[in-house]
Order: sequence, then C-alpha cells, then structure tokens
Amino acid sequence: MDIAQYLYINPTLDLKNNRITIDANGILISDDHYGEIDKLISFRNSRDYLLNIQIENLEKRKELYKKLKIPYKNIGNISSLESHLDRYLDEIDDLTVDIDIKKSFGNRLNLTFSFPRNKTYKWYRLHRKDVEDYIWNVYSAILILYNEDVSIRGEIENPYYSKNSSSSNRNYVTFTTEDNDLDFDFSRSKLRRDYRIDADYLADMFNKELDKYSNYEFKYEADQSGYNVDLYIEVDSKNFFNKSIYKKIGYLRKLNYEIRRVNPNVSIDGVIYYDDNDTIEFNIEDNIIRSVDLLTETENYLDRLYGDFSYRRYDFELEYNIYETDKDELKLVVQTDFSITDDEWIEAGDTGENRLNNEVKDAIDYIEDIWDMDVTVEIVDENMTPITF
Repeated sequence: MDIAQYLYINPTLDLKNNRITIDANGILISDDHYGEIDKLISFRNSRDYLLNIQIENLEKRKELYKKLKIPYKNIGNISSLESHLDRYLDEIDDLTVDIDIKKSFGNRLNLTFSFPRNKTYKWYRLHRKDVEDYIWNVYSAILILYNEDVSIRGEIENPYYSKNSSSSNRNYVTFTTEDNDLDFDFSRSKLRRDYRIDADYLADMFNKELDKYSNYEFKYEADQSGYNVDLYIEVDSKNFFNKSIYKKIGYLRKLNYEIRRVNPNVSIDGVIYYDDNDTIEFNIEDNIIRSVDLLTETENYLDRLYGDFSYRRYDFELEYNIYETDKDELKLVVQTDFSITDDEWIEAGDTGENRLNNEVKDAIDYIEDIWDMDVTVEIVDENMTPITF
C-alpha cells in the first residue's frame, strides 16, 4: 500500500483466501490501452472522480453532525465508543435505542440498534428520513471520534424476533457503507412512506444547491406526478453531453445526494436537456440511479475500449450489451464474432480464453465503478453458444 500510489496500482487483500490481488497497469502488464503513462493516469483519475464526489458528500454529512454539538472525546476502543454513542446518540426522534458495537475484520464495525417491544408504537411514527439521518449521524460520529477510515454495517432489530432468529423479517432496517456512502434496505421496516412532495420546493432547492456543477449551469423545474416527481433540468451548454460518462454520472450522484437529504422516499423521473437533440433521461429511486441513455453510452465505451483482442495473427472482436435485471443488478452479455468451433479460436487455446476473460473482467470493473451495482455476465459466440467465464 505504501508504494501503490507511485506505481498506479490498486492492491486488495482477500482475507478469506489469504491472497493479494493487484489491479495493475501498463507498467506491470502488456496492455495496449494503458501502454502510455498519460493514458493510465487519465484512466485512474476518471475512476477516482466518482469516489471524490462520495467523499465530498460525506464531508457535508459530517458538517451536519457537528451542528449537533455532541462533546468531542478522543476514543481509542470499542467499549468507549459504544458508551459515548449510547450517551449522546441514543434517540431516533423520541425513540430511545440501545447501541451494540462489535469489531469485524479489517476496519469494519458491526452495529446493532434495538429497543423494547413496548416502544414499537414510537417506531411506527418515524419516517425513513428520520432513520437515515440518525444512522448518518452515528456514522459521522464514528469517523470523527474513533477512526476516519472505518466502515460500518448493521441493523435495526425488530423486537418481536429473537437475536438468533433466521427469519428474513428479523431486522426492520439493514445498512452498510460502500465507497463513503451508506446503502439502506428499508423493505421490512414497516414505516409509512412519506409521499408529501412539494415539487416547487424541490425545484427551488435544486436551483439553490446545485445550480452549478463542473463549470456548467443548471436550471430546474418540477411537477408532481402521483407519487413521483417529473424533473426538467436545462443545462447551459451542449458540451455537457460530450463529457465523459463519469462526469454525467457524477452529476446525477450529486443530485441523488440532495434528494436523499430532503426526502429519501421520493422517486424522480428526470431529463437533462439542452435542445431536442441533446437529452439524457434518467430515474432516481431508493438511492439507485438508472438511465437507458447512459447505459447505451456505457456499452459504446466498452465496445471501443474492450472490444477486441488478438492472438498471433488472429483478431477477435467483442460486442457488449447491458440489461437491467433487478433494481440493483445489471446483466452484461458479451457476444463474440467467432464460433468456438473455428480453427482460429481452437488454436488460440487457453491463451485466447485468458485474454477474452481479461477483457471482460476489465469491462465488469468499469461497469461496477460507474453504476455501483452488481453485474452478472454471459459470454456467447456468434451462434449464441455460451463460453465459460
């Protein structure tokens, strides 16, 4: 880790298999895409761009936490951390909770929040925003008081189930950190959804908080459509549509942050436009960003960057297609331009299969970096015969 930044590599430790995996580059491997250091740096900077946005959003959350004016304490162990949080952050609105913290592997902590059955009526009074804001405050406190690099996962327990229950309903809410963000699952919370939406207020808030982004200016209009909000976003230059997909997804992540801060329940159907020919349609719901337009752009980028490889005198081409299969899962279908019975592919043997797998693996990493979703993969030849991945 000490030398990683100088070599532009990203090593990760797999404790389960006792293995170090190194995400390498043009210095260490032969790859035409990253053969020049300038291209490599550009690629690394693009991958870091979205993470920097998450860090910026996290800093905003920490500033909100500081306004609570909870006494600072230099905490060095789990027991002291638990006692401090139990003393100063033990209430979600007027529901008192008990906090249990256990250390997991690496820099991860497991948090469990519980309350007695006779206080369940207070739980039902809460809204999702109350709970999200509370967990964010706890997370911010841990980062400030205990360890800046820690990650957390945990649950708010349903008091009608025992701690040892294997039921899927055992927890009202689960949460985990991912790239300095918190992902929540409220599907079993039994909290009423707050559908009260003031579309004009939402547009005014965006015009105030997100009127500028990356040297571009934006204007917002919003209409309520049932439980959803139709959001119309005008950008001041068509050059915005020529920017990298990282920039455009980065903007949508900033927008998503503002939405969650005001009303995590709201679903946004939006369009970014300059004129009739330059538009990006998108949807944001439950902290998940979707856009058919940007998925198509992702496919085109993959075709350009990872769309071919060679073995000796033979060249092979790949075509990438991405499909939404679930709210937090994408499927990547990679179609080749050869048949697995072709002499060229048979002659390529293990070397050809390894190069194919490496291309697809790089494409998967790219998709996961941008979309922050799980990706399943299917590779097929020109006759749609599956190829092992």
